[in-house]
Amino acid sequence: MHILSITPIHHQSMFKQEFFTRLPVDLQEERKAEIQTVEMFELWYNSNGRRVKGFVVSPRDRDTQYPVVLYARGGSKEYGKITERVLLFVLTRIASWGFVVLATQYSGNDGSEGKDELSGMDLDDVENLKNVAEELEYADENNIQAIGMSRGGLMVANLWRRVSWLKGVILEVPELDLIDNYQRIPKLKEYRSDMYDVNNDALNRIKSPIYHIDEFHSATKAMIIQGGKDQQVNPQKSIEFFRTLREAGIVVDLHFFAEEDHQTQGVHREIKQLWKEFLLKNR
Repeated sequence: MHILSITPIHHQSMFKQEFFTRLPVDLQEERKAEIQTVEMFELWYNSNGRRVKGFVVSPRDRDTQYPVVLYARGGSKEYGKITERVLLFVLTRIASWGFVVLATQYSGNDGSEGKDELSGMDLDDVENLKNVAEELEYADENNIQAIGMSRGGLMVANLWRRVSWLKGVILEVPELDLIDNYQRIPKLKEYRSDMYDVNNDALNRIKSPIYHIDEFHSATKAMIIQGGKDQQVNPQKSIEFFRTLREAGIVVDLHFFAEEDHQTQGVHREIKQLWKEFLLKNR
């Protein structure tokens, strides 16, 4: 058994949080209507012997099997972990489209055993969500896609290198080149210095998807979303990654928003619609 425990999360109290109440009333009602169609669960699962925390969000009607979306969070260590806000505004929205969403906090975070190594044992945590799907009777473990934002994009891309069972991947503002990123943002390198040997460029190269185009499984469809004014990752790397994937014969689309930064807030609704169309097309 890989599922150690699965506990319902009651969402009514979340509607009283400031991040929700400050929304315009019409958006509050829209989100409430979507959320009423899904259920959220706190998950603890076995990942290579480690007890790791995650989440399951699924359609409320679980009399049938649904395709699965793995969600790889951004950030490093405790920063960027999945919060109530992410549950309400991201994971429940995906589930409302007819998917079982499985997400992980990664080893070493939020009470999880192990260590967040930035695509080390924590990459196993993402892959092992497939084992969770196999134990959920309402999840179709043969129909899996994945979404990753920022560091999560690095995680999903590296999972794509590793496995052939992903039907589709969405990489939003992905971190693709650690060597380049650390040169541009020394504070990021310092912040991650306790995660792994950040000074080892050979290791950074291994962890960086952009250097391993020949390892990506061509049957997996991909979509890249990037803001042109992103200061957290280099926008040119997404363009380069897109072009080299295309040259390798992989089906991939790039949606480049020249005026957007890392948060892409100005095109939030448009991007979520892109997510929805991609996931539904490739399920």
